Amino acid sequence: KYFCSFFHFGKLADFSEIILKNYLTNFIIFCFRSLNQYSIKMEILMKKVYFLFLFIFCVLMLFATSEITFKEPIYDFGDVYEKDGPVEHEFEFTNTGDEPLELKRVKASWGCTTPSWSAGFIQPGETGVIKAAYDVKNRPGKFNKKITVTSNASTPILKIQISGNVIPIPGIFRYEV
Repeated sequence: KYFCSFFHFGKLADFSEIILKNYLTNFIIFCFRSLNQYSIKMEILMKKVYFLFLFIFCVLMLFATSEITFKEPIYDFGDVYEKDGPVEHEFEFTNTGDEPLELKRVKASWGCTTPSWSAGFIQPGETGVIKAAYDVKNRPGKFNKKITVTSNASTPILKIQISGNVIPIPGIFRYEV
């Protein structure tokens, strides 16, 4: 009874309150430091796991890819007559990889060339076609047009090319700019 009353009153009470506050403060700081160290360790572990999965994914992508191989990536029409109208050529390609090949985009370098291509996936060993048409009307002289092929192959962007010489219709006067 005497100790309890003495503990609550006087200098000892103030001293015990300080010790209790100090103890609680240290305990809280210890808990936060422990949590912080735990979260740092977890963060390091998660980074290691992330890079491990990234490495495995990259290795798998190296071994399992689609590959596009053109029979002839460049075609020369030679001399074509303007009066005969548009010319076209079919570029045949093969998927020489071990994954399905998808042509995502085929774009001509100029508006007078219009490409069309095999839609969907081309399975390994199968062939597909990209058709390139060139409108020779009012375009006399030499031409050299590139077509950019974007796919999911290991080389995602390739260029194929058409070229030739348009012989104009005789007797037609053309303005030069």
